[in-house]
Amino acid sequence: MLHIILFAILLYFPIVVKAQKAIVIVPVAELVGQPMKTFYPHSNPETRYSKIPFCSGNTKTITCPRINQLLFNEQVDVLQEKDEEVYIRIPNAFYVSHDDKKEHQEFWTLKKYIMPFDTLKKHEVAMQNFPGPITRAHNSMQTKQSIVTLKQPFFNRATGQHFSAGTRFVVCDSKKSSKVVSAYLFDPSTYRFNVIRIPKQLCILNTPQDKNKCIELFVRILHSWAHCKVPYVIPYVLGGCSFVDTYPANQFSLKPAIGNSNTQANAYSYNAIPAAITSGFDCSGIILRAAHMAGIPYFCKNTSAIAANLQPLSAHDTLQNGDLIWIPGHVMVVADTHKNTIIEARGYDHGYGKVHEIPIGEQFKGIKTFRNLIEVYNAKKPLMRLNKNGNVVKTIPNYKLFKLASVWG
Repeated sequence: MLHIILFAILLYFPIVVKAQKAIVIVPVAELVGQPMKTFYPHSNPETRYSKIPFCSGNTKTITCPRINQLLFNEQVDVLQEKDEEVYIRIPNAFYVSHDDKKEHQEFWTLKKYIMPFDTLKKHEVAMQNFPGPITRAHNSMQTKQSIVTLKQPFFNRATGQHFSAGTRFVVCDSKKSSKVVSAYLFDPSTYRFNVIRIPKQLCILNTPQDKNKCIELFVRILHSWAHCKVPYVIPYVLGGCSFVDTYPANQFSLKPAIGNSNTQANAYSYNAIPAAITSGFDCSGIILRAAHMAGIPYFCKNTSAIAANLQPLSAHDTLQNGDLIWIPGHVMVVADTHKNTIIEARGYDHGYGKVHEIPIGEQFKGIKTFRNLIEVYNAKKPLMRLNKNGNVVKTIPNYKLFKLASVWG
């Protein structure tokens, strides 16, 4: 009888393992809040993760379990294993739960997305060829390693892999070139590193040391993403924190999905593109990714984390490029104080569904300049948010203006 009870316990509960380091070995790894088997118990793990909807639809059911995404070469701590999934802790981001208001750095992901350090060391992998992790430690944004960061997506023809902007590689000490950067690329199938050559125009080679320079780079990165080659855009992806590809803006449309009665089929499909969208940003994910690329010690993955950790604008402050405009459930970046524009990853329900730069007057009714916004903010008057058609969709009494520089403490 005892052995039956023990078997039942092992079957139900995840296998608890000693926390061990691991490295992400896929270009983009999906992170969720619960094991995907909870949502889709009758499909195989790879199917569950490959078919995560890119956005929730107009249903009361949770249709998009994605919370975050990791990129190739990022490090994690493995806390538990359960079938084909692992429970991990990440060092470079946290979210604040609406229920308990605590900071969380733990997620579930597919086991095949990562490779344990123990396995790497067993095969005598040169660990120094992996970039060190970005962590919440004050000195973690600087490293003695020579690292290159992608500021735009990169396709490696030799392996057929599309790498996201924000992916970091250790620079190879081979012959220098004025046009390309040589970097180490780990091959999980051989446990060896190959040398790849990345066009320099796709790279960030030197992260600024000065805080103001970091913020300037942050805004430049966002500006380049908001102005992709027309008519292509970076799509809004709920929980998204990657940029692998762009999509034609004119192919997006709102239409109810047709299918069986499962959760995913009842979700609304927001695009007419045959291929599934696998990368993009949500409003907080785009800020997190660009901040890390610019060397800013910013680690907030959701808007609740932003509200709990950044310093609000004081009565005598002015807004600067890179500062944040926070409303419940959404956040925007001050893009240009002279042109009075903001950059955001905007959802589909207001007619956008993309990363873009727009005048603040198209975001809030009656607010034409940032000076207007500060006046309304100091007077504690509500904001009226507009959709793409210029109609008021929501009155917002509670909102905040945050100084990005406050993340340095």
